[in-house]
Amino acid sequence: MGENKNMIQFLELLPHPGFCVSDGQILTANHAARQLLLPTEGDIMPLLGHDAPVYEAFTEGTLLLSLRLGERTLPATVRKMDGFDLFTVEDGADDPALKALTLAALQLTDPLADLTALLHQSELDRGQIGQRLFQLHRLICNMNDISRYTTASTLRLEYLDVCGQISEQLAKTQTLLEGSGITLDWSCPQTPVLTMTEPELLERALNNMLSNALKVTASGGKIKVRLTHDKERLYLSVRNWGKGMTEQTLATAFTRFRRQPGLGSGDGLGLGLPLIRAAATAHNGTVLIRTPKDGGTQITMTLSIRPSDGTQLRSPTLRVDYAGGKDHALLELSDALPADVYGSY
Repeated sequence: MGENKNMIQFLELLPHPGFCVSDGQILTANHAARQLLLPTEGDIMPLLGHDAPVYEAFTEGTLLLSLRLGERTLPATVRKMDGFDLFTVEDGADDPALKALTLAALQLTDPLADLTALLHQSELDRGQIGQRLFQLHRLICNMNDISRYTTASTLRLEYLDVCGQISEQLAKTQTLLEGSGITLDWSCPQTPVLTMTEPELLERALNNMLSNALKVTASGGKIKVRLTHDKERLYLSVRNWGKGMTEQTLATAFTRFRRQPGLGSGDGLGLGLPLIRAAATAHNGTVLIRTPKDGGTQITMTLSIRPSDGTQLRSPTLRVDYAGGKDHALLELSDALPADVYGSY
């Protein structure tokens, strides 16, 4: 009884809705979780849907998945604690902050264009200035798009070979890394893996996974990228051997607008991992971050394999390039690539 009381007191200290699970059973929930009409006891599996097998295999790190509460789907983060799993839930209370970010992004667009024009008239170090401009542009794109990607109605799904898309993306990244001494160790299935996907969102998620890995990988190092699959889902993982994330960092890794030590030294609002989270959620998947025993960090994003229904699910509006015509890899990796790459941009 005393242990349960301590658990309730612990949960009430959390800033978000939270509850504890042991052996697949919900033990107790805090007041914020009860306000969301989350069950305070019973089997957790019915709330997880197709994420249930991933949760059952979860043994370490921090796992992002989705909870199904009636007609609502809410993102939840799971962490292994002493004797139980701690679920914390985002209830959408930060929507005003999302709108504020979008407004700020629009207001920053014109000054960025002016800076770009001035760059081409100056004799300053074009590489460093160009890189900083790309970093600023990337931040604006993330600020503008983080709310858009959380709305399922804006997704534009296409039936594509995921392995082919990722292979092409990584080949270009390796070219950009020439001279850095960093290599990409990449493997994927030998046969095409066709599924309904949002190619832009998948591309941005992988670039953000690579950016996080590159920022902690020294010259001569290696980043391992793997795409595997079973009958129901794809597993895309990016592994580095740099400085691993601390427990505090793992606890807040998916929180929007918050940067913690361990996510790289670049300036920003910490929107990279939430974009990865948005990509996984859009593809009915999960995200797992773990720190392997031999060092570094591994981020694994799962995507549900969805066969084509014979139609291309596209928005009736024309797809607008989120990067404004700029090279996507140069934009998304601007916090991690060498400055001299940007000398001609």
